[in-house]
Amino acid sequence: MANPAPEATEEAPKSKKKLLVIGILALNVVVLGALAAFVLLGSSSEASAEAPAETKPAEAAKKAPEEAEAEEADDNTATPDLPKGPNSALGPTEAVGKFTINLADRATTRYLRVVINVEVSAQATADEVKMRNPQLRHITIAYLSSLKLGDTQGPGALDKIRRALEQRFNHVLTTGTVRQVYFTDFVTQ
Repeated sequence: MANPAPEATEEAPKSKKKLLVIGILALNVVVLGALAAFVLLGSSSEASAEAPAETKPAEAAKKAPEEAEAEEADDNTATPDLPKGPNSALGPTEAVGKFTINLADRATTRYLRVVINVEVSAQATADEVKMRNPQLRHITIAYLSSLKLGDTQGPGALDKIRRALEQRFNHVLTTGTVRQVYFTDFVTQ
């Protein structure tokens, strides 16, 4: 009967080892779950931090064109405020048109060729863009023809032009706002 006692003592350390391994595995699962929650919640907080950027066009529409240009000159960022993430839905888009513009360089004749489309906040605004297309084309021609070749090149130049047009378009639209201006062609010569 002395034999059963040693077997019982050998099973006790084995069961403690099993409990220790199970505890470590459970702890790993909890840590990995917390890490996954942190990553997922971190990306949703970034999306909520970007939400105020969508109200920027509405605020810019209230400012005079000269104020917006002065603000743009101070802004050295070259990245557009484009929607980010898998849930970023593209709003209604409308073509403004294709333009070939003489730039304001006096020494030589320089041209700018662009094709412009806009993303708007609502379908009613897209309908207004269609209705006001001659006015938006005039605004575009007047602005782009005032540029020199140097204004169309370099870091941030395209973004500055995009933001200036967006602000000018929002100044005349009444049913909503232009969320983004897209250049589908942009060539200088």
